[in-house]
Amino acid sequence: MGSAVYVQMQLDVKEHRSLVNRFKKLLTRQFGDETLARQMNAWRTKRIECDYYPDVEVAEDMCGSVISDAAMIVNTCKNLVEAF
Repeated sequence: MGSAVYVQMQLDVKEHRSLVNRFKKLLTRQFGDETLARQMNAWRTKRIECDYYPDVEVAEDMCGSVISDAAMIVNTCKNLVEAF
């Protein structure tokens, strides 16, 4: 059992540079740059472990934490989009 959450924005970056910069600042302010990067790497590592090593167990509290963090990221993105 493995899952990962990715936030992907499909924009012409050059055309929407100010929007992308604002989005990055908002995520950084909300989560902290290093914290967010570490969390995304942790999710990626767990997903890879679960995909390649089926016997790896995913702790229930980790799943809850991932879901909570993902919900915060999605809500942050939603708030950003609604602001425009």
